[in-house]
Amino acid sequence: MMIRKQDGFTMVELMITMVIFVLVIVAASNIFTTMLTQFKQQSRIAESNIEGNVNLEYFRSEIQKAGFGLPWVLNGINYNEAQNDGTTPWVDTLLNDDNGGANSNPPRAVVFEDNIGFNGSDVIAIKATNIAMNEASQNFTSQSNYDEIIDLPVNWAGSGDDLQAGDNIIVIKMIDGKDYVVLQNDGATCYTAFPPAGGFLPVIYSNNTYLIYGISPNGTAPRMPFNRADFYVRKPTTANSLPQRCAAGNPTNNPNNGTGILYKGVVNHTDGNLTEYQLLDCVADMQMYFGLDTNEDGELDTTSNSLAGMDASAIRKRLKEIRVFILAQEGQKDPDYVFNNFTGSPAAPYNNACPGACPTCIHVGDATCLGGDFDLAANITDYQRYRWKVYTMIIQPYNLR
Repeated sequence: MMIRKQDGFTMVELMITMVIFVLVIVAASNIFTTMLTQFKQQSRIAESNIEGNVNLEYFRSEIQKAGFGLPWVLNGINYNEAQNDGTTPWVDTLLNDDNGGANSNPPRAVVFEDNIGFNGSDVIAIKATNIAMNEASQNFTSQSNYDEIIDLPVNWAGSGDDLQAGDNIIVIKMIDGKDYVVLQNDGATCYTAFPPAGGFLPVIYSNNTYLIYGISPNGTAPRMPFNRADFYVRKPTTANSLPQRCAAGNPTNNPNNGTGILYKGVVNHTDGNLTEYQLLDCVADMQMYFGLDTNEDGELDTTSNSLAGMDASAIRKRLKEIRVFILAQEGQKDPDYVFNNFTGSPAAPYNNACPGACPTCIHVGDATCLGGDFDLAANITDYQRYRWKVYTMIIQPYNLR
């Protein structure tokens, strides 16, 4: 009987095989980790872009509301605007812009302060009846009287746009080409209550149409004959309110800077403070300026970063465009990425003539020198490890005239 020899693997062969196997696993793990990291980065970038496009389109629509339902003549009515509750850093010149909070002058549809917010960003306040978040503010109607026949307020056939009994309203009548506030009472206050169906609105004169705008719901007495929302960038002080992915401030130069949140702050009628709604995360700067028709011929003829000296009438006639530029972070920090698109650099072709240009800046504006250069190196830690984007909006207000 023949005995067969049975050969096996030697210890050296096994060790070599194990080393090769481990190297393959490590290589595959590195590839998988890289792919996972890139997927996470691209997902964050896509998420930032979607958030930016959706929320900034909402921002655009809110700015376009400027002046909607805003009275031109108040008939001696006094009102109070916002109160500075310490939430925002700017001064009361914006919060009570027109006359220290007790106002008998026509309100301006747009109020603006240059470089007064977080990181030297701009702040804008929009006044309109429909810029609040309550349902009553989104509704309006009209009532006419011709040939001594008093019509009932227009009903929108159950569409959900009808004013409800008890909603607080203002009533406007056109007199000599101007929108006057007209009320059921003696005119000492800026609102009245919407009556039940078939009820009687303010004293009706022949051949007139009254425009009726909702301001606040039943139980919330208006402090002003309109609603108001401020738009600004702020770094929240509450822990965990700012997403962890948002870039922090430079620990050497400006540790309190970094990025913040773009807010819509609606003025409460109850106390004059702001109720904030987040629009966009990881914002470093917001700059605005305006296209103006200074000679009031219907054509835009200049741009300016100021509305100083313009009363309510001048703003209605001259303001044609509101240009908004927002510098925000795309995605999250990427250790393998190096940002180098410094449009504020002297090498940038359109910015050579702008004073204060610097090699680590992004120009938050367009081809003109209006706007500003934001210095990433001075304000952001590890600034080159983030992707930065300037969102641009040119907005035409449709409700000023």
